[in-house]
Amino acid sequence: MQGRDEEDVVRHVTAHVATTGELGPTVARVYPKSGDTRCGWYEVTIIVPAHLLMQAVDHLRLAGSTGITVTSPDYVFDSRSHAFDRLCRALEEPI
Repeated sequence: MQGRDEEDVVRHVTAHVATTGELGPTVARVYPKSGDTRCGWYEVTIIVPAHLLMQAVDHLRLAGSTGITVTSPDYVFDSRSHAFDRLCRALEEPI
């Protein structure tokens, strides 16, 4: 996606609820093969719930994004295992 800077890209991406991401977007500057860094391209990575996917794609296209790719994770892990925490509580053992 093109923009003046990272903040400009973030403003465009977060302007729609479908593209705000789980915690927010990751935006990184792209360094083109041609060496011309004045073009202002940025990579945007967001986590989008499946039911908002097409809304997110439409919004990114309207914002000038190209090369939109979608991957479906097999697993998404939280910072802790809630099942293991429940097991420890059930056994009354400290975690």
